[in-house]
Amino acid sequence: MTVSQPARRRNAPATGNDAAGPVPLRTEPGKPDALEPPQEASSESLRDAFWKWGRVLFVLAAIYVTVQLLGMIGGVVAAVLSVLLYVIFGGIVALIVAPFDRLFRRAMPNPLAAILSLLIAICVLGGLVYAVGTALASQTHALTAAIPKLEQPFLTLQRDLAARGINVSLGAVASVLGLNLSGASSGSALLTAVTFTVRLLIDLLITLVTAFWLLTDRERLRRGLLTLLPSRWRTETDFAINAFVLVFGGYLRGQLLLAGLVGLLGGFGCWALGVPFPLVVGIGAGIFELIPLAGPFVGAGIGALFALTVSPALALETLGLFLVIHIIEGYVISPRIQGHFVKLHPLITLLALLAGVGAGGFLGAFFAVPLASLIAVIARAGIADLRAAQPGLFTVSEEDVAARGRRRTILAEYRVNPGQVVKRVARRVAKRLRKTATSV
Repeated sequence: MTVSQPARRRNAPATGNDAAGPVPLRTEPGKPDALEPPQEASSESLRDAFWKWGRVLFVLAAIYVTVQLLGMIGGVVAAVLSVLLYVIFGGIVALIVAPFDRLFRRAMPNPLAAILSLLIAICVLGGLVYAVGTALASQTHALTAAIPKLEQPFLTLQRDLAARGINVSLGAVASVLGLNLSGASSGSALLTAVTFTVRLLIDLLITLVTAFWLLTDRERLRRGLLTLLPSRWRTETDFAINAFVLVFGGYLRGQLLLAGLVGLLGGFGCWALGVPFPLVVGIGAGIFELIPLAGPFVGAGIGALFALTVSPALALETLGLFLVIHIIEGYVISPRIQGHFVKLHPLITLLALLAGVGAGGFLGAFFAVPLASLIAVIARAGIADLRAAQPGLFTVSEEDVAARGRRRTILAEYRVNPGQVVKRVARRVAKRLRKTATSV
């Protein structure tokens, strides 16, 4: 008897699949079921899209964070450099007034001595500004108004040079000298002057406070620095600090004194000769005197340019005046003031000056010479220690003396004496002339 399909299903034992419901149709592996929607494929595509755009957003966020961090680092570096500049200029002020501070410390506490020393420096500077400020302001105003008239001789010279094929731009020369011949509106000039004055006063106040603490606590700061260093470095560091204070302090004070003398002599001499704007010339000569070697020529050039607007003869007289001033300054005054602090050969001074100008402009030129002198002092100390530790390295033996003599003899064979050459040529010419006269 044949049993129907439904009967067999009713009589068959119940399995897990039967209890769960109808058995779905089986398909090939990797393919979705025919009776269910493709949910797994859609979820996989969503995950792929999420990771794809997530990586893009992560890269953009990383770039943004990196840019912000670089900006923060740049701001921190700028802040550190500005603080370092305050420390440098405060140290300069402290070095300048250090003799007064040492003198006052004998009779009063350290803070009071530092305050009194700084007040003396402020009073001296304020007195100079008050003494020359009014006259300088009037001369500067007159100079600004007279610029078109002062230009005229140079424009004439420019046309004459152009007619001879030499093209010189007055505007380029003015830009190199830092002059603005076009002029500016009074409102913008006033705003710039007010902003500059406020900023200058704030910087001056911070510099004075820094100088006060450097003067008051210099010994404590020195001991604190030395205790942070290993014991074998403390002697060298202490010597370097003492050398720095001695060389830089003496150089700064001496250079300021020389600048004041040159400015005073230059301004008074130009006034006596009748050079226009003698006070401007004197102040310019004093400021540029702070730059070794090149500064005196620049100061003399300023006076000669103003004198040239009157006559070429007055310009020559002005150059002669500055030549006399700098002969007196270079051979009489400077050796007695700066000779104790800057013991460098003129060639080393020139090379240091060129390196300083290339590295930092005016400030680089100002600090190049004392820095080179400081390096020379430290090098001399190192060589002295080496001589004491290993004297045999610097002892000249008899073999070295004999070797030097042999090498001098060898080099003498290649040396040409111009006097002997001239004598030899003269003898040959005379001999030839005698032969010619005999044959005739």
